[in-house]
Amino acid sequence: MRLFIKAILCWAAAVLSVPAIAADRADAVLHDPSRNRDIPIRVYWPHSGAGPFPLLVFSHGFGGSREGYEYLGNGWSAAGFVVIFPTHLGSDHDAFLQGGGQAARDPASAFHLQTERVADIRFVLSSIEAIEQQVPAVRGRIDRNHIGVGGHSMGAGTALLVGGARAGVPGGAIQSFRDERVEAVVAMSPQGSGEEGFSDGSWEKVEIPVMTMSGTEDGGVNGEPPAWRLQPFQRMPAGQKYQVTVAGARHLSFAVGELFHPCILRETIAFWDAYLRSGKGGIESFGACKVTRK
Repeated sequence: MRLFIKAILCWAAAVLSVPAIAADRADAVLHDPSRNRDIPIRVYWPHSGAGPFPLLVFSHGFGGSREGYEYLGNGWSAAGFVVIFPTHLGSDHDAFLQGGGQAARDPASAFHLQTERVADIRFVLSSIEAIEQQVPAVRGRIDRNHIGVGGHSMGAGTALLVGGARAGVPGGAIQSFRDERVEAVVAMSPQGSGEEGFSDGSWEKVEIPVMTMSGTEDGGVNGEPPAWRLQPFQRMPAGQKYQVTVAGARHLSFAVGELFHPCILRETIAFWDAYLRSGKGGIESFGACKVTRK
């Protein structure tokens, strides 16, 4: 556990120390009055083209923020998508510094955080006009009819929940969080059963296209083996489902493991193209990324 926390701290420090680069991106803050909650966001958009472009929303892992996963923001926007990274207050970098990973390790607390995260994603999707007002460069360039949601670690669970996975407080009723606006999901290093309210049957109602991704060295915070992260893919119904296993990748490789970024970008862009733009390119194994489909 100490090694995991040390790795998270190193990752967060690396993310926050990345120098600013020239890019088509801007920061803004949304406010959800129903929860009296701010949602800071970072928006990336294609350098050229009038659009409209499909929209991707990416949910960071516990301890992250809108400032992370820059390679995804740059890579996906360059491929022709508008990409929004919200910061989930309460499970962001500041929350980790204040309380360590305890909230993420406690199933009841983690499930509560997931309900707030899902509400954040819903609010972002309902706030396109407000986003266009704060970031004029994307005004009229967002395709509201083609939306994908991605996430890493705790954010992978968030993405799967809006995609149709079900979860509940331990011992309580299982709940659906499906958002019908979301057409496809990419879940990097998702949780298996036993964490954040997920159980054996959590994924059996996921009907939309999904790509799960995990590494061969990608164990869980409580010592679960890398195979544990395959459970969402294995337990979802067949049809437009993909598992990308990244040889040698660890949990944080999807955030800062530059060695694996080329194949992660290639696989995810092919997936987004196929299901948000009717792309004709195939989703095939590449480099360290091995694709399994069902």
